[in-house]
Amino acid sequence: MRRIVKYFLVFFLSGAFLNPILAHENVEPLRVLEIGETVPNIDLIDQEESAFSLESVRGKVVMLSFIYTNCPDVCLLQTTKMRQTQDLLGDKFAKDVVFVSISFDSNDTPEILKEYALFNKADLSGWKFLGSQDEHEIKDTVESLGITYERDDDGLFSHSMIMYLLDKDLKVSKLYLGQFLDPNDVANNISELLPSSTDWTIPVIATIFSGIALVGVTVFLKRKKMILFKIFVLEYIIMKNVIAKDYASYRRH
Repeated sequence: MRRIVKYFLVFFLSGAFLNPILAHENVEPLRVLEIGETVPNIDLIDQEESAFSLESVRGKVVMLSFIYTNCPDVCLLQTTKMRQTQDLLGDKFAKDVVFVSISFDSNDTPEILKEYALFNKADLSGWKFLGSQDEHEIKDTVESLGITYERDDDGLFSHSMIMYLLDKDLKVSKLYLGQFLDPNDVANNISELLPSSTDWTIPVIATIFSGIALVGVTVFLKRKKMILFKIFVLEYIIMKNVIAKDYASYRRH
């Protein structure tokens, strides 16, 4: 009997202490998307109350993350690391790269999402914060991406911190855990998916000047040959006259 009580107490206390710690641990996903897999399209409302479709950013590199604005810790940390990545990308951001953060809290209205975005200094020209007030729509969307979540009695969520980096064809290129995100690594991974930024200005200019020089040399040689030909003809005429005079003088004698 004592042994049973002992095991019960261990089980009870373990749950009491571990539950807060596991509040943000990954709930077993339906199926995390694999590298090389094309993500399903999503249609939600962004922070500007505009309809957004993932297909609309095909052709750009996409960072896909999952948050809720009342998250007291790891979501904010993840968003901060994404903002640092945004800053590292410089001019590439928005032009070639888009961030998409999806909230799974139906209480996150477009207005709240925009406040959250501005608080975190997100560049909204290339960063979309998506949500819906339809809980079924959110659940279907998020689970289609291999992410599950649960709301507790306090209104907090236990959820996966998985993030996806998508290439220009909307295929999974990398997977990250948001709390361990390294902005420098992510920025490098993104750059590898973008076209080479080699500056062709100098090679082109060098080629043009080489062409001009080649034309100049050709013209010079042609002119030089013409001059030499004229000199040859002149020398021939002079020699011919000299010989003719000598021959005439010889005959007179």
